[in-house]
Amino acid sequence: MSDIVTYADVLEFAKNTGYFVMLPLMIVEGPIITLTAAFAASLGLFNIYAVFALSLLGNILGDAGYFFIGRIARHTLVDQYLKKFKIRSSMIEKIEAHLKTHPGKALTLIKLVPPLPTPGLLLAGASKMSPRTFFIYSTLISAGFSLTATLLGYYSGLAVNNLDSYSGYFEIILLLVLLVSIGGYFAIKKLRKSIGREATWTFGSILGEEERYLLASVALLTIGLLGMVRNILAEEYNSLIWFCDLAPFLFVWALYLKNHQFIKGITNIALSFQLISLVLLTLAVFFKMEVFGFSDILNYGPFYILITFILHTTAFIALLLTAKVRPEASALLYSMGILVLVMLATFALTPPKLNINYIQNITGLELPFHTELFLLYSLLIIVLPTHLAQYGLYHLLKSKNHTKMGI
Repeated sequence: MSDIVTYADVLEFAKNTGYFVMLPLMIVEGPIITLTAAFAASLGLFNIYAVFALSLLGNILGDAGYFFIGRIARHTLVDQYLKKFKIRSSMIEKIEAHLKTHPGKALTLIKLVPPLPTPGLLLAGASKMSPRTFFIYSTLISAGFSLTATLLGYYSGLAVNNLDSYSGYFEIILLLVLLVSIGGYFAIKKLRKSIGREATWTFGSILGEEERYLLASVALLTIGLLGMVRNILAEEYNSLIWFCDLAPFLFVWALYLKNHQFIKGITNIALSFQLISLVLLTLAVFFKMEVFGFSDILNYGPFYILITFILHTTAFIALLLTAKVRPEASALLYSMGILVLVMLATFALTPPKLNINYIQNITGLELPFHTELFLLYSLLIIVLPTHLAQYGLYHLLKSKNHTKMGI
């Protein structure tokens, strides 16, 4: 009898694997999956904050995917899709006009009214809408939708769970919700016909600076939100203040401002630290070597470990984006300003015993007056060497470019 799978076993399996399945489903059909996951969270199956974060991430990734498909394939792909759904050209013209004059209202309408989401987002990509504008409005609208769906699902679950007449039917209720959700998912999937493959692809349209920055912003925001989910699931809320957890959001802000020196200033702090951390994480995870306390990560599950590795790649993404930009002295000022803010946030929001951002000490490396001289040590050991490395990379790429041009 010990081999019989119980309901508790099913719940435990869902808790351990549900988040991996949840994100891709939310990218495809966010609202239904969000409602279901939030309902399950009210019953103790998932963490409600993680559900909201994944819902927001899934919405943003899904919207960005349709936007870039439309931008790459242009009107050929959009026209094919619209013909399949027999959407009137007059409606499309109105949407295009509103996308130019009132992008926020137009995108909200597109997201709300079926079957407009897919063709509308494709149309937004095919139009001349700025990727930067699209990303801002898409994030704000997605946050509203995700929050609404999360609250509706969560409080619906609480209401059902508090009804005494349903107290003996927990398993049946959960099963019905899952069946309805799965049925709804496939129904909507059937309504949204697959996009034709005969579109004319013009990849050159995706190579502009705005498109590269938007892609990088989506990738960095994804990494940052996954890091938040990791910390929430591990109930390590102080870890949100670690610089590597903050870096993705700082990079997204700098990309939005299109401030190259701000990006380089963040990179000055993050690059060397992330490189060292990746090496030490590799030694700890794959070779079971203890260096500076990194072997503590072995106490966590595979999701936590994987996201930790990914979190330490953001500076490399930023470096690829700005490698051909000359580092200026202003980048150093940005670095020191960021360090001051990080130091203040660490002191204000985290207990000293956790040693967040290594402001108190570095295990195995004793430096005199470590906390008092933290900014000076950071400048001399981390910021300046990384700044010089970025400067050297810039000149290396510049000389190679001149060689190719025969200069």
